[in-house]
Amino acid sequence: MGIVIKQSIQNIIILVLSFALGAVNLLYMYTHFLEDSYGGLLIYLAATSGLLLPFVSMAMQHAVIRFYTKYEDKKSLDEFLSLSLLLPLVFIIPFSILFYLTYDKLIEWFANESLLIEKYFYLVLPIAVFMTYFEIFYSWSKARLKSVFGLLIKEMLARLLVFLLIVLLALNIIDLEFFIYSIPVVYLLRMLIMLGYSLSLYRFRLIFKLPSNYKQILKYSFIMMISGSTAVLLLDIDKFMIAKFKMVSYVEYYAIAIYIANIIAMPNRAMTQISNPITAKAMNNKDYKSVADLYKIGSINLLVIGGLLFLLINLNLTDIYSILNKPELNIGINVVFIISISELVKLSINTNNYIILNSKYYKTYSYFSVITTVLLIILNYILIGSIGLYGAAVSTLISITLFSVMKVLY
Repeated sequence: MGIVIKQSIQNIIILVLSFALGAVNLLYMYTHFLEDSYGGLLIYLAATSGLLLPFVSMAMQHAVIRFYTKYEDKKSLDEFLSLSLLLPLVFIIPFSILFYLTYDKLIEWFANESLLIEKYFYLVLPIAVFMTYFEIFYSWSKARLKSVFGLLIKEMLARLLVFLLIVLLALNIIDLEFFIYSIPVVYLLRMLIMLGYSLSLYRFRLIFKLPSNYKQILKYSFIMMISGSTAVLLLDIDKFMIAKFKMVSYVEYYAIAIYIANIIAMPNRAMTQISNPITAKAMNNKDYKSVADLYKIGSINLLVIGGLLFLLINLNLTDIYSILNKPELNIGINVVFIISISELVKLSINTNNYIILNSKYYKTYSYFSVITTVLLIILNYILIGSIGLYGAAVSTLISITLFSVMKVLY
């Protein structure tokens, strides 16, 4: 538990700092120096790229965590890591061709008469590719039980660069066009730094040969791709559907509410960066006592900390929104409360996901994910259309609660 506590504390510090910077961006820089539509566009591009991530990556970032500790010699490990880099190209190359051949049709469906989305939608694909390889390289470092630097780059770097770009925009040094086209470059830079760090931890050699257990890896990756796509849908489909039902600016209002509620998730996010690879290693070694200890102790402590954060946020919501000084944002106050409850539910089950995903019963997780996602989409269509942003929040709460109950009972 020592390494978990140490890296969890370091990760919490990073998340708190990155949250503060992100709050400055989202709650002040976006709202004061960008039109609502452009703030919504940035969120939309990131969310839509995130929806593509499980398919583009072929879920290799999850396979790295699952299988890394199974290899005992360098050659076998290099074969596996080479596969983690090359397999996504099986999807990226044909999908890129199809994406640009059918671009006009995609615009018809995704843009929903938004000229901003129509103009910049093609940036989604390169952002998704850069996200993919960042996550794979980050998994390389997490598998070696080094989670802190990767989290720093993931959470802080992009926010810092976006902050600096908005400052340049506010000073009229760059224009909006340059600002938008700089966003994919931010994700590219983040990926390259993570690559350099991963190679400093382990110098691997690219080998064009399949590892001996490649069938097991491909099977696992396929199931995780389904599970990952549904997990991302649970996180981002609401933003996408709000943009489709409402104006793009509503995405920003909703995202601000989600951002505030996600303070509750910080302890969990900090802990899972290191608890996931440790759980995978313990499961591979059949050390079920360590798995159980991490699961139970983590759940109790996270729920206590999360409960305190829940009270701190929701007892001060009116004051928080008054500080923002934009009355149109007040529509998100009740959204914060509803999403906060769903975050508490997730805290209460801690490493539950990783126990299932790193066991021989990992397929069950994908079944639960699909059921939950279908329910979420149906609820979003019904509730967003009738009660707007609150509908998206209620849909998320119902879906997350059902998902968590199914996993705990299983």
